[in-house]
Amino acid sequence: WSQGWHLPHLSRNPSCKIVAIVDNSKTIRSSLNPDMLQLEELGERYDARTFRTHDELFSSGLALDAVICGTSHIKHCEVGLAALSAGCHVFMEKPMTVDMREAEVLMDAVSRTGKLFMVNNTANWRPQTQKAHEWVSAGRIGAVQHVSCYMGNALHWLLEDPANV
Repeated sequence: WSQGWHLPHLSRNPSCKIVAIVDNSKTIRSSLNPDMLQLEELGERYDARTFRTHDELFSSGLALDAVICGTSHIKHCEVGLAALSAGCHVFMEKPMTVDMREAEVLMDAVSRTGKLFMVNNTANWRPQTQKAHEWVSAGRIGAVQHVSCYMGNALHWLLEDPANV
């Protein structure tokens, strides 16, 4: 998500400056994108300092306003707590954590620090999602008995066309 979504969008926002990128992978790779850039290349592309760990980043003295946490799910709580402790606002990729206790710990830290914390559930605001909510709420499709969600989208062509919403 970082290379294909977050970094390109942030780099085009005139109110944003990417100052650091962290990745502990020896080789960054993805089964969905064979053209992944490596950490040093990302740093060059976005004119950002690079780090191998979040501890290195937060101890570097680099001025940070906010952090996007797009690491493995099991590390979300650890990195989120470190970012909040470093005085950063946090945009957390979903899921927020892998268990309820970690979520409570994070929310306690948010209360203590007064920093903003958001879980990336932006799909909730897509027109298609809003339309589905409207239909379900209105009973247009009957009583919902079961919902099965799939992260992939073989019907991208259908769902991205505003005429189909």
